[in-house]
Amino acid sequence: MPVYPFSQAYYDVVVIGGGASAVAVLVALEETGDFRGSVAIVDPASRLSLGQGVAYGAARSTHLLNVPAGRMGLSIHNPADFLQWARAHGVKAQAEDFLPRRLYGSYLSSHLVTSSVNWSHLRGEAVDVQPTGACWLVTLNDQRRFRAGAVVLAVGGPASAPLPWSGSADSRPNTLIDDPWPLYSDGDDRWISSLSARLVPTSGPVLIVGSGLTMIDMVLSLRQARAAGDIHVLSRRGLWPLPYGTSSPLPPEMATAVKLWALSARQGKPLSRLWQGIRHLIRQHQGNGGDWRDIIEAVRHHLPALWPVLSDDDKRRFLRHGLPYWSIHRHRLPEQHVETLNALRQEGRLHSHKGRLHGLSAVERQTGRPLGIKAEFTPRGKGTVEHLTVDWVYNCTGASFDISKPDSPLIWRLWQRGLLQQGPAGLGVDVNTSGCVGSEHGGLYLIGPLARGRQWETTAMPDIRVQAARLATSLLRHQGGQSPRRNTVAWLRAQLSPSL
Repeated sequence: MPVYPFSQAYYDVVVIGGGASAVAVLVALEETGDFRGSVAIVDPASRLSLGQGVAYGAARSTHLLNVPAGRMGLSIHNPADFLQWARAHGVKAQAEDFLPRRLYGSYLSSHLVTSSVNWSHLRGEAVDVQPTGACWLVTLNDQRRFRAGAVVLAVGGPASAPLPWSGSADSRPNTLIDDPWPLYSDGDDRWISSLSARLVPTSGPVLIVGSGLTMIDMVLSLRQARAAGDIHVLSRRGLWPLPYGTSSPLPPEMATAVKLWALSARQGKPLSRLWQGIRHLIRQHQGNGGDWRDIIEAVRHHLPALWPVLSDDDKRRFLRHGLPYWSIHRHRLPEQHVETLNALRQEGRLHSHKGRLHGLSAVERQTGRPLGIKAEFTPRGKGTVEHLTVDWVYNCTGASFDISKPDSPLIWRLWQRGLLQQGPAGLGVDVNTSGCVGSEHGGLYLIGPLARGRQWETTAMPDIRVQAARLATSLLRHQGGQSPRRNTVAWLRAQLSPSL
């Protein structure tokens, strides 16, 4: 590999990561109307697939968005932008429809093509970021280096913690998939994942550890691949995402009740009181013929302001006990996915187990058969260990937000140097409301799931576009530019509200 000398190339903003968050930053800078600088997006993806990231570039045709199309726009001024784009491209869709994630990936890429921002794509992986004088020095994996006035970390969600394996690391079979979303280059400038094309069995029993939305993606992939074996899903509580349903605007009296609850919660009430308040709101709304989903949607918008005022003990208590129940109500399923799961259950091929996984080990098979994997787990409420032997195991336990683990070499290196600090309750990176990581050097920002420790709601596009709008404001101020034009109610809401 050639070694490049120090480059004098300079960019006003360098965005590390080329997924949805990076595109959202570019759109937000464009919408300020005042940004005149240069932007570089650093990502190993090709120009054709840039912007799509793992979630949208590696999805199968059966994978749908889990947010209605009418709320998935990148524009802070026009949340329906994606729906309008889809209709302009021949898709007959309504605002409450759940469209394919692949289609959304194309929408993201289209914004890169039409952007008026002066941006460049630097194909490669950023391995180091160091402060140097009044700017930052960014190093890529091929030793190319360049300077940046500001750096935005848009690296996406962290990987899951590895599942426990009883043997050596070298003995782990390739049928134990610790990350169902790894990217592979298939040789023609496209990116695929194990969920989209590879490592999907056509026969034999499968164990999926974890029962969240990634599990749903895996089940859909197995279904589309016509996998004939039984599918076992193991999670501690056996809780699965609930159906999305149709949410409606709250009546004025209930909207006022939610606002009063949020105002009271900001006074530092303990977690138990907050839960009681949510349950009371749901009972009151259902008593008037409403749907619990309406309350969840209303409460969600206040969480970025409420999460920081919880004590560290309450945050940990929520993560340990409350998160599984919140997640199945907050991250819900389109009706099409519910029908697929019900069909598999009726066929007797989809099985749910609740319990604690102790370990995985290899099982010898007859000659000519692949190595089996034995899972040992204790069912919830029982004291005896049970065993389940399968051909494949997929780790769908969700992201690990502990940046002290070297899962992401760049994030870990910045944390080791003290440029990044762990977020509250050990979740991700500590940031302020504008995305600045608080480094004494200034000019280092973060957007996306790793901001969860401070902002909590950081993964869905309605949340990311708000982060991006605030980040764009900070980038202008950092560079000595003017504040964005505030000629719309939408922009003011982005600055003053915790979420849209």
